[in-house]
Amino acid sequence: MKKKDNQQNLGDVVKQLIEYYGLSPKLDEINIGHVWDKHMSKMIIRHTRNLYLNKKTLIIEMDSAALRSELSYGKEQIKNMINKELGKQVVEEVIVR
Repeated sequence: MKKKDNQQNLGDVVKQLIEYYGLSPKLDEINIGHVWDKHMSKMIIRHTRNLYLNKKTLIIEMDSAALRSELSYGKEQIKNMINKELGKQVVEEVIVR
C-alpha cells in the first residue's frame, strides 16, 4: 500500500508530539528509573528515596549514609551506565544525597 503525501509513520508523529510538548526530559527521567531498577542491587533500590533529573544532573537521594558514601565513589560509572543504556547523553553529572 502506497502512502499518501500527508501520511506519516505513527512513531515519527509521537516523537514530534513529545518534542513539541517538551516531554523529553520527563521521559528521560522515567527511563533512568527503569535503568536504575535493572542495574542496581535490590538493597540499593530499597534504600533509594528519590531519583530525578534536573537539567542534565541526576540527583540520587538515599536513606543510608553507608550506601550514599559507596555510591559517591561510583558516580562516573553510574553516569556512563545510564547514558550507554539510553543511547544518548542524558546525564552529565551525578549528585548523591
